[in-house]
Amino acid sequence: TATINGVYGLSGKLTVGGGWGVPTLNMGPSNDWTATEILQSHNSLLKLTNTAKLTASVINLQSGTFNLGASGQRDVVKFNLTGGALTADNAAATLNLTGTESTWTAGWLVSGTVNVKSGAVFTWAGGDKGFSSVNLINEGRINWSAGNIQASGSGSITNKSGGLIDLQG
Repeated sequence: TATINGVYGLSGKLTVGGGWGVPTLNMGPSNDWTATEILQSHNSLLKLTNTAKLTASVINLQSGTFNLGASGQRDVVKFNLTGGALTADNAAATLNLTGTESTWTAGWLVSGTVNVKSGAVFTWAGGDKGFSSVNLINEGRINWSAGNIQASGSGSITNKSGGLIDLQG
């Protein structure tokens, strides 16, 4: 198991996972982060702590836990949830989806807030997915084309004015 705490700057590509044990990366404190791609796999833990803002072109969550921390805005153009869990310490931590190619094919939306921004598209396809105590706000478009969603906890889906949830199939 490897744990790295207090990383102060990030740009380019970050891969978390692989090796033995549970790789853990605690990002912080209070800096702005920019990443071209974040790839998380192999039951790793990536936790954003006291981070002012994260801007990423792509986040691929394949397994493990991606924790948004306690607060702050995290903007991502393309978010691919194919396994693992997206979590947060509370609802003030927000993942803003801003692009048209985000997908959810497996894994869990556990806690925090996920906001599909105006003009963004979040496609739900593939197999079974889990939805727990997350607040999902849709200002853009959600295309649900395949798969079941197992719901638990106190989560909510709010479809704002101008938002569309398209049930396909």
